[in-house]
Amino acid sequence: MNKTRKLLALSLMTIMPLGLSACGGSADTGLEADPKTSEILDVRTPAEFAEGHLEGAKNIDFNDANFKTEVQKLDPKGSYVLYCRSGNRAGKALSVMKEMGFEHLANLGSLDSAHHATGKEIVK
Repeated sequence: MNKTRKLLALSLMTIMPLGLSACGGSADTGLEADPKTSEILDVRTPAEFAEGHLEGAKNIDFNDANFKTEVQKLDPKGSYVLYCRSGNRAGKALSVMKEMGFEHLANLGSLDSAHHATGKEIVK
C-alpha cells in the first residue's frame, strides 16, 4: 500500500506541472488558456507574492474584498492563467471569473506547477 501511495504521488507530481489537472479546452495544451501566451494572475496574498512569484505575474489577492473589482479591470476576452499556493484559491478565482464572463482561463495550481507550465522564472 505504501508503494502505491508513493507511485500515485510521483504520478501527480509529474502531471501537475503539465497543467493536466486544469480546466480542459485547447487541443494544444489541454487548457482553456495557453500558459505560454496568457496573462499570469497570482491570486495569493501580497505577502506570499513578495516571497516569490512568476516573472510578469499580476497579483490579485483572491481573499481581498476588492478581488472582483480588480478582476473587472481586466479584459474579459483576454486569456489568463491563475496560480496560488496549492491551486485551491486559483480554482475558486477561476470559478468567480467564469461567472463574470471570462472564458479563456486555466488553473495552473501551485507556484512551482505554474513555473513549469509557463517556463517563467520565479522572482522576488
